[in-house]
Amino acid sequence: MNKTLFIAIGSGLLGLGMGLSIGHILTRRQLEQQYADAMQEEIKATKAYYGILHKGDGYETPEKAVKTLGVDTEFNSDDETLQKLVTELKYSTEIVEKNIFDGRSEDDVDYSEEDSNRNSESPYIISVQEYMAGEAEFNQVTVSYFAGDEVLCDDSDDPIDEVETVVGHDNLTKFGHRSNDANIVYVRNEKLQIDFEVIKNNGNYSEIVAGFESSPKLPRRKSRG
Repeated sequence: MNKTLFIAIGSGLLGLGMGLSIGHILTRRQLEQQYADAMQEEIKATKAYYGILHKGDGYETPEKAVKTLGVDTEFNSDDETLQKLVTELKYSTEIVEKNIFDGRSEDDVDYSEEDSNRNSESPYIISVQEYMAGEAEFNQVTVSYFAGDEVLCDDSDDPIDEVETVVGHDNLTKFGHRSNDANIVYVRNEKLQIDFEVIKNNGNYSEIVAGFESSPKLPRRKSRG
């Protein structure tokens, strides 16, 4: 081969290499741009979503609601249906913010004031964590409360007469408080040195335990005129 042929081949290979490199760079830049554009769209959508959830005064008026939600239509701002829809949407969003994005659970609530008001002379509510941990020298007893006829009974299904001194009447109105269960309340009685697990049954003690049936309601007699 002559020198000219070598030069031609070398130039071709160099050109091919440069072409591949430039093509690679252009392709990479194109993909990077597409990725960046996609990310911007995601960020924009996310900002819009959270902007609605944390809207502040975004839905003060129907006009603002339509503008915020991007609805392209004409409407009458005095329309009662639209006003109701905006109000419901605002309320629903506030509920979502409170229950989901607030990030709070019952464990995050400060019960220091409630705990400071505990009186060793009276039964008081404790948390499920306190009950599970147990108090030294305290027994743990499970009792049942039949809400239908307001009867508290022990683990032998015998009615407890001294409700106030055992668990306290007021505590029987607070099922779910600090227990993580809507049908349970934990009560500590320091005098008896007992931690009670009170389980609510919405039925009647007289029917479920004692076996008595509810008296049927008799139809009223028409008065003779």
